[in-house]
Amino acid sequence: MDDDGNTLRKRSLEYVLEERRKVIENATSNETIDRYVAEHCLTPSEACLEFNGNIFPKKELQEQLSLLRTNTRL
Repeated sequence: MDDDGNTLRKRSLEYVLEERRKVIENATSNETIDRYVAEHCLTPSEACLEFNGNIFPKKELQEQLSLLRTNTRL
């Protein structure tokens, strides 16, 4: 927080992403990563991740889809 009590958004985001990186590096399964992301979410879609019956790594697929949607060179 700054001196006025406002959240430092950039530093907060950097911290959350660094913690995610640690979890990803030490995770034993994709479900562990998905569960961590859902519990420490940055977006509503991350908060609503489902864990039942999907054999694909949701977080990685969502990141790839986001890259495809925002890449203007495609």
